[in-house]
Amino acid sequence: MLNSYETSQDAAEQALSIVMHEKAMSLSDREWRHRVRGFGYALVDTAQGLIVASLRHNQELCRLS
Repeated sequence: MLNSYETSQDAAEQALSIVMHEKAMSLSDREWRHRVRGFGYALVDTAQGLIVASLRHNQELCRLS
């Protein structure tokens, strides 16, 4: 059985993969954010940088540098 760290790590890796793929496919920042929302993720601007968050679970998954 996977522990919560491994599960959250897998979710973060999957989200990062989707987000970066959609960034490559998008023509603008606005389109990128829209496409990512279609997968259930949000890109949140913070003082620490851009964060990928789950819309469904309302939690941070990873940071983009």
